Amino acid sequence: MNAVIYAGLPPENRVERKEGVNILRPVEIDMLIESEFNTTIDTLRKNPFGKAGGRDRDTQVMPRQIWQFLLNKHTNLTYENIGHRTNRDRATIYHSIKKVKMILSFDKDVYYNKFKRILDKAEKL
Repeated sequence: MNAVIYAGLPPENRVERKEGVNILRPVEIDMLIESEFNTTIDTLRKNPFGKAGGRDRDTQVMPRQIWQFLLNKHTNLTYENIGHRTNRDRATIYHSIKKVKMILSFDKDVYYNKFKRILDKAEKL
């Protein structure tokens, strides 16, 4: 652990770099999600307790889930920090990450190709 990087941080906020993963700034992930889904981050952050079904699933829920997945994979943010950034609790973040991993494991899923394309773009940032 690099003492210079972690100077002054309490132990619970210290996160090791992920091996073999392109570490990105959260704002880079935000811009990627906004451009790929033609939405704004503010739209994805709002209404945590509202119903999102039908058309909202494509315009809000799925973009939010891939956003949370990318924040987990490509940053050193904890579930709690991702939750603070996305206006959700850490259990929701965990569920989103699990959901995206499930979609990526089944190449016949409706969202597979779109998610795979976005993940490839994130790897190239």
